[in-house]
Amino acid sequence: ALSLFLEVSLMALLPRGVLVYSGPGASPACVASTVRAIASHAATDIPVQPVTPAQLEGTRWEQGTLCLVMPGGRDRPYVEHLGGAVASRIRRFVRDGGSYIGICA
Repeated sequence: ALSLFLEVSLMALLPRGVLVYSGPGASPACVASTVRAIASHAATDIPVQPVTPAQLEGTRWEQGTLCLVMPGGRDRPYVEHLGGAVASRIRRFVRDGGSYIGICA
């Protein structure tokens, strides 16, 4: 609980950035490559960081995010860990003007 609190606090202090999903279903190699590729092309003041299902569910990530990236991997674990409330939040984020990039494996 304390670590999630610290993550929430730290995310609130960061400038708006890019989150790259890093959890069940995401290929670790694709996550690492995606973070490196985006960071190498993004402005230096835009943080690019991995985000876990717990962070997507338990933090207010939408306020500090320009773009959510879903790297390649396996779809069933994505659905299992990001369904329901998290999926609704992602849809609302996009509907409210946030950017979303989905990469197929």
